[in-house]
Amino acid sequence: AQLTMPDRGGRRGFTLRSPRSLWRVPARTLILHYHVLADRSYVFRIAHRHIDVVVLPIGRLQLRADMRAVLASAADREALAEHTGIVDAMRRFPRTRHLIIVPHDAMANVPFAALPVDGQALCERVAISQIDRLDRLRPRRWRRRSGRCVGIGLASYAGVAPDLPAAEYEAMLVAEATGGQALIDEAATCEGVLGALRDARRVHIAAHGHFDDRDPGDSGILLRDGAGIRTLTLRELRGVDASGVDLATLAVCQSAESAVLPGGMRICLPSALLDAGVRGVIAALWPVEDEPSVAVIGALYRHLATARPAVALARMQAEMQARPQHEWAGLVFYGSE
Repeated sequence: AQLTMPDRGGRRGFTLRSPRSLWRVPARTLILHYHVLADRSYVFRIAHRHIDVVVLPIGRLQLRADMRAVLASAADREALAEHTGIVDAMRRFPRTRHLIIVPHDAMANVPFAALPVDGQALCERVAISQIDRLDRLRPRRWRRRSGRCVGIGLASYAGVAPDLPAAEYEAMLVAEATGGQALIDEAATCEGVLGALRDARRVHIAAHGHFDDRDPGDSGILLRDGAGIRTLTLRELRGVDASGVDLATLAVCQSAESAVLPGGMRICLPSALLDAGVRGVIAALWPVEDEPSVAVIGALYRHLATARPAVALARMQAEMQARPQHEWAGLVFYGSE
């Protein structure tokens, strides 16, 4: 058997066409590639010189549960960790330091960082990355690059959506922490975001999100546009050249919510930004609470000053263990490091 993901856009991605491909997986890296059915799931466990497949007793219906409610129960968290194969994988590969999740279908809803493994949250054991398809894995070394950071925050929505009083403060906090620029109020526009994606090294957005079930391509971020508010859509984001951005952080409600196409491919904000060339995206699985987001984001940027994004996110989440899990567990790093 072979596990192969097609090459996209002429870029060389990761494929498993022969056993020799397993040598390309870095040591201490584990890839969990899921496939979800109605009543069960399969996970391919890919490590350096190793691949196997495990059948899991959890299917699409269980995975569509409200994950915030699951987090509220210790017993439910433990059951989810067992049924998604996380506990067995961490015991089978105890030297893992970087876990790469390739979810399928409703497995994308799981807040893996909060799942318990032998008395610790998963984020206390490993840095976690998520990618929507295997060919996003490309061998490239993360290194700190020079360039500006732009924080965008919109607080007032003039009745179109509830106001976000802390969003502009959050954007200014990020700008201060990074020595960057804040675009707030009238400057928090669709064109301002597109310009930041073209020119900046890091982009942070604190705003409302919108998900369109009927036409997922019209989903996006609610921002100013002229005298009103409109959605900066996934179609627009996918079309911008954002290849200079190494991290986009979306403090945007349900910024990782996705539509699943036949075959399990997902349409969502993170995938649109990755398609546009952004190297990594931090996004939220569920609504971001306004005031707690400031504390969480402040801690995240403190760790981003010294660590690559997946590691910084894991350190922040490990540090936040005393806070309610719904405040931090829904943040996910998407991309390849």
